[in-house]
Amino acid sequence: MLLFGMPGGTEWIILTIIVLLIVFIVRGIGKRSQRQQQGQQQQTNLNIHNYSITSELEKLNELKEKGVLTQEEFEVQKRKLLNS
Repeated sequence: MLLFGMPGGTEWIILTIIVLLIVFIVRGIGKRSQRQQQGQQQQTNLNIHNYSITSELEKLNELKEKGVLTQEEFEVQKRKLLNS
């Protein structure tokens, strides 16, 4: 059988090269997509962590304003949150 008018052995070499190129391209796209998903997950985790710290700081501030916490107690708790 002739492919592109080439003798039998050559057509198999070309076909093999084409298949290998397709495999490498598909694997590269898959790896890139996986890295993007990991990056998005890390960003989501960071956003959740930041929201949690912000929320806790707001609660601590409310307690300080109500007189439940002293300024010093507030500062200690704030440092603990920011260092976590």
